[in-house]
Formats: sequence, C-alpha cells, structure tokens
Amino acid sequence: QTADDLAADLQRYLGDEPIRARRISPLTRFARWCKRNPAVATLTIAMVALLVTAAVASSMAAVRFQSALTRVTEKEAEARRNLTHANEETRRANQAVALALDERQRAEGNVLLAIEALDKVYLEQIAQRRVLGNESSGNQSSSLTTAERQLLQAGLAFYDQLALDNREDDTALFASGIAQTRVGIVQSSLNQRDEARRSFQEAIRRLELLTDRSPTKPGYFAELGRAYLYFCEYSSWLPDQRSNLLKAEAAFGRAIDLDSEEPQTFQERARARCYLAECDGAATDYEAALRLEPGNAALHERLAWFYLVSSHDPRLMDAHRALGHARQAVELDPENAAYHAVLGRCLYDTGKSREALDSLARAIELDPRCTEAYHGLGLVNLNNGNPEQALQDANQLLELKPTARGYRLRAGVLIALGRDDEALADYAKAEQSDPNDPYVYIQRGKLYLRRKEYEKALADLDRGLQLAPHHSWTYKRRIVALFHLNRFEDALRDVRTAIDLNPKDLGPLVWIGLETIASCPEESFKQGLLDIAADAVTDPDTNHALAHYLRAQLLTTMGRWDEALADYREAIARGELDEADLNNVAWAIVRHPVDDDALIGHAVEWAARAVDRQPHPRNWNTLGVACYRAGDWPAAIKALDEANAAGRGWAFGYNAYFLAMAHFQLGEHEQAHKWHAAASAWARSHAPHDRELAGFAAEAGEL
Repeated sequence: QTADDLAADLQRYLGDEPIRARRISPLTRFARWCKRNPAVATLTIAMVALLVTAAVASSMAAVRFQSALTRVTEKEAEARRNLTHANEETRRANQAVALALDERQRAEGNVLLAIEALDKVYLEQIAQRRVLGNESSGNQSSSLTTAERQLLQAGLAFYDQLALDNREDDTALFASGIAQTRVGIVQSSLNQRDEARRSFQEAIRRLELLTDRSPTKPGYFAELGRAYLYFCEYSSWLPDQRSNLLKAEAAFGRAIDLDSEEPQTFQERARARCYLAECDGAATDYEAALRLEPGNAALHERLAWFYLVSSHDPRLMDAHRALGHARQAVELDPENAAYHAVLGRCLYDTGKSREALDSLARAIELDPRCTEAYHGLGLVNLNNGNPEQALQDANQLLELKPTARGYRLRAGVLIALGRDDEALADYAKAEQSDPNDPYVYIQRGKLYLRRKEYEKALADLDRGLQLAPHHSWTYKRRIVALFHLNRFEDALRDVRTAIDLNPKDLGPLVWIGLETIASCPEESFKQGLLDIAADAVTDPDTNHALAHYLRAQLLTTMGRWDEALADYREAIARGELDEADLNNVAWAIVRHPVDDDALIGHAVEWAARAVDRQPHPRNWNTLGVACYRAGDWPAAIKALDEANAAGRGWAFGYNAYFLAMAHFQLGEHEQAHKWHAAASAWARSHAPHDRELAGFAAEAGEL
C-alpha cells in the first residue's frame, strides 16, 4: 500500500472506521460501529437481547408445554385405558348381577313351582276328601288311612321348610305366605287345630303386609283371598268365620279389579259368596269364569254342583242347567270318575233314573273309591224305594270317607227303614264332623217334625236358617213347627218370607197340609193364608196359574167350593205352569175322587203334558191316577206300568194300589188281588206312616 493509503487507514482508524490494509472481523466492525453510534447500538443490543431472551424463554416454555402435553396425553391415554378397563369391569359386574338375579328369580320360581307340585300331590289328596267346598273339613283326621297320614306328614315337612323363609322382600313373602297357608291346610287335615289356626294367621299376616306394600299386584290379593277362604274351609270348629269370608270376598274383588281376566279368582270369590249366602253373586262369578275358560272341565263340574245343590238357594237350583254342565265336563274328560258321578246325580234329578245308575256305575268302574258315586247311588236307591241297598251304599261311603254328608245320607236311609234313633245318632255324628253344615240341622229338624217334637225341630231349623238364610225350604218346615206350637203370626210371617225368597214356589201356602188347615181353630190364620194367596195372584213375580190353583185348594178346605171352582178354571185357562207345577196341580185334583168330569179331563191333560216335558216316574204316576179317575182303565194301567219301569221301585205302593183298582174295574180280579197284596206289603215295609198312601189303601180295600 502507498503512504497515502497508510495515512488514510490511520485516519480511518482514528475515526473508528474500518481500515483497508487488512479485513477486520464482524465483531470488531460491530464494536466500532457501536462506538460511533452508541445510542443506536444500545437500543439495538437491547432489542437483540430482548429478542434472544424472548426466544430463549419461548423455547423453554415450548419445551415445558410439550413436556406437559406429553404428560397429559399419557394421562389421557391412561385414563382411557382405565375407563375401558372400568367399563369392562362394569360389564362383567352387570353380567354377574344379571346372572345372580336370574338365578334368584329361577330359585324363587322354583320355590313357587315346588309349591305347585306339592299342591298336586298333597292338596289334591285333601281335596278328594271334601265335597266341592260345601263341607268344611271338620275332624278329618280319624278318616285318614295310615298311608294318607304318612303322605300328609311328609307334605307338611316340605311346606314347613318352604315357610321358614323370613325375608321381607316381596317374592320371599309371597312364596312363604303361600307355603304357610298350605301348612295350615295339612295341619287341619291332620287335626292339629291350634297349629293350623296359627299357620293360617301367619300366612294372612305375611300376605297382608305384601298387599299393603304392593297394592297393584293382583296375584298378591288373590293369594290373600285364598288364605282367608282356606282358613274358613279348614277351620270349621271355629264359631264364626263370616268376617274372614267377607275379607276373602274383598281380597278377591280387589284382585279382579286389577285383573279381570283370571278365571280362578272368579271361581274362588264365587265359593266365598256361596258361604256368605250371596248366591246371585256367586252365579255371576261362576259364569264369568266360564266365559274366560269355556273348556275347563273342572269348572263345568263345579257349575253342575252349584246349580244342582250347592247354592243353598232354591231359586238358583236348576237340574236341567246342571245336567248340561255335567255332560260338558264328561265330554271334555271322559275318564274322570268324579264327572260321571255328578252326571249321574243330574240325570237322576231330571228323572232319568236308568241313565243315572249307569253313569254312577261308570264312575265306580273308573275309580272304586269315588265317594260321590256311592253318595249318588245311595240317594237313587233310597228314592227308588230300595232302602236296604241304599244303606249298603251309605256304609260304603262312610267307610271311604266318614264326613257329615255321609252321615246325613245314612240317617235319611235309616229314617226310611223306621230306625229313627239310629238316624238321630248319625245326625249327631254329622254335627260333630261339621257344625257349620246347614243340612244337618235342616234334615234333623224334618225328622223331629215327623216325630212331633216341635220344640227340638224349631231349634234345629233356626240353626239351619242361620247358616243358610236363603233356604226357602227350611222356612216351609219351620212353618209346621210354629203352627203346632200355636205361634200362628210367626207361621204366617214365614209363609211370606218363603214366598219372597222364591216367588215361583207357592207351596208354603199349603205346606202344613190342607187337612191341618181345615181343622185349624184360628180363623185369622186361615184368612192370613188367603190374603197371601190373593197377593200372589197379582204379584208379577209369581206363577199366577199356580196361585189360583193353591187359593182354590185353600177355599176348598174352607167349604167355599164355588169360589174354589172359579180359581181352578182360572188356573187351567192361564196355562203358565212348568212340568212340576203341572204335575202338582193334576195331582191335587185326582188325589181324591172328584165328580167334575171336566176338571178331571183337565187333570189328565196336564199330567200328560208333564210327562211329555219330563218322563219322571212321579209324573207317570200322576197320569195313571188321572186316567183312573177319568175311567180310562187301560190308559191308567199303561201309565202306571211306565211309572214302575222308570222308577225301579220308586213309590211302588202308589202305583200298585191304582193298578189293583184298574185291573179290578176291567174284571181282572186275580191281577187286581196280586197288585193289592204287593202294594200292601210295600206300604208296611216302606211307608207305614204315610197318610195319603193309607187313604189309597182304604179306597182300594173298599173296591
């Protein structure tokens, strides 16, 4: 370089400017620049420092944020893993709970199934010893065989075990309440009375707690109703069960309000209503059950019994309706002995004696221990004039099942055989077996009436009416007791009550007998009967033809023949009589010799119509007697032969005396004497105290 260059470099050096002799570093150049521009340099350095600091800080923050983000991400992932695990654990737990619930429900269902299975084994054994709920169990223990007792003892142990569950949840209470009821039933059948009462009360306590807690479950109320009902049925030794029956009816009613599609509940309320003498309501319930379950053979059987005998209310007794249900039951289950037995009873009550015997024999063929069949045979043979065979049937029944109903049957047979004291002993056994059976008192009262022990008769009939207040037949019998005790106003009140209960039956007007009425010194009593008859003539619910006919009879006994004849003709003109009434009116006309040919002609016509409607041996007998009174001897013989054939001995003497007279009128004296001898022998053996038959014997003897 030249000296000028050097001088210039020196100048530049002194001026803190870059020299050209050599290149300086950027750092030196920057330092010199800073000397030359201190303010700008300071500001620039500060800005750079700030930027550097910010950059460093942001970098550090970014690092920390990234680190935190990484930790959060890791924790989120861990949380997700934990959630997945928790969900899996929850799912497994839910499965375990569901499985446990399912197992519990299965177990609880198995408990109910176990009870149902036990019911079929044990309760059906007990039910076979009962008659369709019409008899309480009474003292059944003595009637149990050793095998039956052992079977029930085993059942009691099973039910006891099921009833031990003291948990208070709904299902446990329900199952244990049912089991406790069954314990009471079995204990009662084993004659463990105190234990049975406590078991029923505990069952009711549990089931009432359940219905209070769950008031919308129909099954709970239905089971409560059954507990009350079974308590009544299997605790006949307790004095008054009406309050429990009312509670049963209310519980069944609540169950029906909640579920009106369950036929069994209707059936059970009907049973409770029968015990309460609410027979119209019972009929409605049975028919409702049948509409829900028309193919139920057992229900048809129960309806057959209901319309035949079980209602205790003559207004509802309809043998033809009962027969329809019995036929339906047999059609649905032709191998069931009990259904053939009820069919036999219905056939007999509708005048088909031969078919009845065949059906009852079929029942015994299917089940040699079918007690209902032996009971039916006893009734048929008794009413057909075969008391010795009926006694064998009754003894067989009592050997199989010594209950009140069996003792009542045998007592009736013994009465027919003239063995009253033995009959009274059987009625006492019946009362001991079931003190709440109204027919024990009603039938014994009838025997006391025949023995003219009117105070005893009245006491029994009063008790019968307490138990069956709608039984109009009992009022008719009490009329006789009251009349002979000179309680004429009370007797007239019973006449009205009986007719009010069953307006179609006007028999109470003449129930004490026309001859007795004619000899009554109390004119106000006779006039009272005429007043009741006059009311019946205009009452829209009565049979007006029958009312005129009965008033005619009353007027005849009082010697007012012209008025009586007008009523007879009015009764004939109206023609409103059913089969039984037609027969009764015709019989009333022909039971004594009558000089009115027109009236006798009507009697023949009416008796023939009764036979057409119902060929019962009673109706054939009336037709035969009517033809005899009309002087048609061959027709009389034909009708009376039909009566003998249809009745198989029933009322043989009534047929035989008139057969004797008809053959005599035809000049067939040898035949006449044979029939007269047979009739007299039958009367001595079967009806030695029958005044009407004695009158026919006298008439035949005179001829």
